[in-house]
Amino acid sequence: MRYPGKPVTGRVFNSAIHVSPIPLEPVEGLMSWIAWDSWSNPAAVLGQQWPDGRLWVLDECVDAEDVRDLLRNSVNPLVHSPRWKEKAYGWRQIGDRTMRQPNQVSASNGTNECAADVVEKEFDPGIGQMIPFEPGPQTWPQIHLGILHTLQNMTRCQPTLLIDPVRCKRLIGGLKGRWHIPVNRAGVPSQMTPLKDASSHPCDSLANACCVLSPWTALMHQQYLRKRIPHAHRRRLIASSYVTRMSM
Repeated sequence: MRYPGKPVTGRVFNSAIHVSPIPLEPVEGLMSWIAWDSWSNPAAVLGQQWPDGRLWVLDECVDAEDVRDLLRNSVNPLVHSPRWKEKAYGWRQIGDRTMRQPNQVSASNGTNECAADVVEKEFDPGIGQMIPFEPGPQTWPQIHLGILHTLQNMTRCQPTLLIDPVRCKRLIGGLKGRWHIPVNRAGVPSQMTPLKDASSHPCDSLANACCVLSPWTALMHQQYLRKRIPHAHRRRLIASSYVTRMSM
């Protein structure tokens, strides 16, 4: 199938490897996680992490007006359903760090509320405590490298990332190519970051989760740059990473 633009995951995503041949169920006793993207037109991706580091992606929640609507009508009912209830050892919640920025609605009301505040206050998996929001990396190149690393990695001869085939169809479609960087008629990218659309939001959620739950080391980062990225672009990325570290 032909997709528009330049696919974010290129040929790294392989549905024969990264999509389970059978539906997956939450496993009792594993650490569970939820990853978010955006205030308006939000998405959430839910999964679990095995002790050896493997990530299972079990559910996606999409098609809500804003993140509060997604929480109340999709996410919280799901985590209280028999599918998830009392399965998790604990929870982590992750998201794009821009969710720390005050959204337009709260700004108009004269408050400093942001999407990250909302998910901290209203995500309720029934464990009786607030789950702190963990932001992903600061820049798109870091996020991009993070998901590519996770997709290419194997753990004990198994893919580090495995996705449910039934409950994550929009995410799978995005990873196959709908999550893309726009190009002009000459095939040259017209922007440096992916197009924001219905496919990008669950993929952005997962990418940030991969960076937090399956991080890569500085050595792995340099090895990836040498293998995959043209020399001029590599120098720009390394320079930007120095600036990022010095500003932290």
